[in-house]
Amino acid sequence: MSFKTDMGEMQRRWKVTLEAMAKEGIDCLVLGQAEGICPGASIYLTDMLPYNYPAYFLFSKDGIGFFGLGPFGGKLAVPYDFVTENITVPSIPGTSYAAKWFPEEMTKVIKKFGYKKIGWCGMYNIPAGIYKYLTENLANVEFCDFSDTMDHIKAVKSPYELKLWGDCVKLHDNLMAAVPAIMQSGRTERDFCRRLRNIADDMGCTQMNIMVGAHPTRPRQLPYGAQGRHGAGQGRMMEKGDYVQLLIEVAAAENVWAECGRVFAIGTDVSPIMQKALADQIKVQDYVAQLSVPGAKASDVFLKMNEMLNSMGYRSEKRFCVHGQGYEIVDRPMWVAEETMVLQENMFFASHPSADNDQVLFNNCDNYVVEKGGSRRLSKTPREIVIIDK
Repeated sequence: MSFKTDMGEMQRRWKVTLEAMAKEGIDCLVLGQAEGICPGASIYLTDMLPYNYPAYFLFSKDGIGFFGLGPFGGKLAVPYDFVTENITVPSIPGTSYAAKWFPEEMTKVIKKFGYKKIGWCGMYNIPAGIYKYLTENLANVEFCDFSDTMDHIKAVKSPYELKLWGDCVKLHDNLMAAVPAIMQSGRTERDFCRRLRNIADDMGCTQMNIMVGAHPTRPRQLPYGAQGRHGAGQGRMMEKGDYVQLLIEVAAAENVWAECGRVFAIGTDVSPIMQKALADQIKVQDYVAQLSVPGAKASDVFLKMNEMLNSMGYRSEKRFCVHGQGYEIVDRPMWVAEETMVLQENMFFASHPSADNDQVLFNNCDNYVVEKGGSRRLSKTPREIVIIDK
C-alpha cells in the first residue's frame, strides 16, 4: 500500500539519508517491517506499508529494492520509478523452509551492485534469518548499524510533515468531541470503544489503537477486545460514579500517528481529589513543555519531570510517558533517562505523565511540537473532566 506522499518530500528524505550514509561510508541500507503500528524507517524511505505480511527493502543511491510476499517472479505495486528491483517470493513467517528466500534475493542484488558496506536500519525489524543469511553469505561486505542516525533524521519534521501531523491532531480533537454522544452508563467499555472505532474508520483513519477503562477512582487504559482470561480487555460495564480514562491513538493520512487522552465522569460530580489531580497533571505537562526546547536533553527533562511529580506527592514515571511520534505509534526521542537524543526544533511528541498515588490515577495526553521558546501544545481539546450525565 502506497500513501502517495509528495514526491518533493520523498526526494528530500532520500537526499538527507544518502548524505548521512555517505558520511559513514555506507553503500546500502537493509530495512524491514513486520506490522503497521511500528514499521520502522521503511515507510519513511519507501512510502510503502504492506499490511499483514512482512516486507523488506534495500535503499541506496541506485534506488530502492522491494522484496515482498507474492508468487515467484511477481511484483509489488510500487509508487514511483526510483526502483532497482521489485521481487516477490511466497515466504511468510510460518514457512520455515522458505526463510532464506528473501535474503537469497537480497544477496543477489547486493552482489550485482557491488556494495561493500551495509547498514542495518531498525534491527528490531530485521529477522534473525535475514541477518544470519546476509552476514554468512556476504563475506567481503562490512555490516554496521545505521539505526541511530536514521532515528535522528526522522525525528525532525519538515514543513510538509508538520502539516500532516497538525491535521492528524485535529482528527483526534474531532474524535474526542464525539465521545459525549456515545459514552453512557450501562454500556461496556468494549461497546463504547467499538462505536468510537467505527467513527474513526469513517473519518479515514488507516490504523487505530483506542484504549478505555472505567473505575470509581483509578481508571486505566485497557486494550480493545473482550475481557480475556487475565481480565486485561475492555469487559467492564460503565456505571454512574465511574471515571473513564480514554486514549485515542489513530493514524491519519499517510499513516502518521498522534494521540489524545482525557478522563470523563459518568453521572457524578468531579471529586476534589480528581480535580486536584487534573490541575496537577496539567502543571506537569506545562512544565515538560516549558523545558522541552531546542538543545535540551530529553533525559534531563524526564528527571526534572519526576522531581516535580514527587514534590506533588505522586509516583515517578517509569513508562514512555513523553515520546516522539511519527510513522510509528511510539518513536524517538523518548523522554527517559537512557535517551541520548538532544531536542531540536520541529520535533513532534506526545505528553501523558500520570498523577498517580494510592488515592488517584489521572492522565491527560496531548501533542506538542518543539519550538524555540518551548514546546507548543497542538491539541485543542480542553484539558478538563467532562461529565457524562446519562
